[in-house]
Amino acid sequence: GAPVRSREAVATLRGRLARDHEAARERVHDARRRREARLEQVAALQSPAVAVHPDLLRLRDELDAELLSARFEDLDLAAAARMQAELGPLVDALVVEDPAAALRKLSGLDRDLVSVWIVGADPPSDASAAPPGGAPLEGRDLVVREARAIRVTRLPSSPTLGRRARERRSDDLRGQAEALAVEMEEALEAQRRVEAMMRDADRLLEEGRGLDA
Repeated sequence: GAPVRSREAVATLRGRLARDHEAARERVHDARRRREARLEQVAALQSPAVAVHPDLLRLRDELDAELLSARFEDLDLAAAARMQAELGPLVDALVVEDPAAALRKLSGLDRDLVSVWIVGADPPSDASAAPPGGAPLEGRDLVVREARAIRVTRLPSSPTLGRRARERRSDDLRGQAEALAVEMEEALEAQRRVEAMMRDADRLLEEGRGLDA
């Protein structure tokens, strides 16, 4: 551009550079924040027990049960989203051979979870495990047999059910994190260029000789 010929022009340039520097700094901060969020999601998706409460894992072992969600590890992304929506709270259900025996054992176990969902390996036996309506279990819990109902559930945009779905989502998040790393480096480079120009402007303002001539 045209050479800077006055102190006022340098001061104006210095102000504009300060604004550019702040904008670049904000871009770096935003890109770093979004990248870290993606990487945190990747770490969560790679966990051996995604979104499973530790207490549920303990109860699974205590009751010699199986996580219902473990049966859907190989679903693709679309199928995982649909199945997760269809299951609703049953995504955290425990599958047992003998629901009645599991309920008796559960009554003697301490737990942090407010609700535990039990599913029989044989559906008919599951229906007979709990009485109609609700019945107390050792005075601490209420056992309720769920009737069939219509439920409207929004399909999750990022389902966590199924290993294949988690791996695909993880790959997508890693790609986003890599793109954000490039964006962050570009913003840092822009910030460094602005800082260099700001130093030049500061030097000219300090020298001041001949600028107003």
